[in-house]
Amino acid sequence: MQVSADKKYSLFFDPTWLGHSLHFLKRDIARQYDRTAFGILWLLISQTITISGIAFVFSTVFRTELKDFFPHLAISILSWNLISGAISESPRVYHAAGPILNAFPVPYATFAFRMVIRYFVGFAFGLPIFIAVALWFSVPLFPTVLLTLINFPLLALLLYPLANVLGIAGARFRDLAPTIGSIIYLLFLVSPILFKPETIPQRAAFLLYLNPFYYLLELVRRPFLGDVPPLHVYAAVLAMAAVAWVLSAIANRRYGRYLVFWV
Repeated sequence: MQVSADKKYSLFFDPTWLGHSLHFLKRDIARQYDRTAFGILWLLISQTITISGIAFVFSTVFRTELKDFFPHLAISILSWNLISGAISESPRVYHAAGPILNAFPVPYATFAFRMVIRYFVGFAFGLPIFIAVALWFSVPLFPTVLLTLINFPLLALLLYPLANVLGIAGARFRDLAPTIGSIIYLLFLVSPILFKPETIPQRAAFLLYLNPFYYLLELVRRPFLGDVPPLHVYAAVLAMAAVAWVLSAIANRRYGRYLVFWV
């Protein structure tokens, strides 16, 4: 099967390759947990251990009521794993797909799409953890949880082009991947995950609004906690998505043809 140059360097690929990307996604997940006792359930088990351990340790150290802290932490960790995981892997997404890109005429953006969807699948497998916590502590899920039907596609519209532009840059500059990893580790410490946004002193609130992960976390987790994300969260995410699409289109047009030599 041949793919024209325009389609190969485009962010919009035909339904045929969309089907292929979903097929490869299924194989990726199956291969990751091949020959393990619990298989894909490790997506649930590992996140359960992490969230439960952090919740009990931090609630004890800081003397915080689990009823207030556990639901916030559970959905925050799940949201962080989705967002930071996709961004951290983005600089390596095309480099890792180098053998396929060199052997088959596949549109490059297929691999960015596959990678982003994989993290949404991981979020879905971890969601029963939060549902169990929410039911135990009587967190009101409806009707605000229905906002995820809007918020998740909006998040994907940001992560997909961002993965593409970081993937192209990461294929050219191999130091980008560890650099992004270090930055994300720092942002984890200053993002409202292990603490609630309202606990930040007023004099330091501006640091919260300068953190792009704050807006992404609020977009995902607020509906699960019975709240509606503020308008400035939607405005910030839409602005970031617009910038990501522009940068991605420029990167594809100017550097897409060189990607096969970089990987």
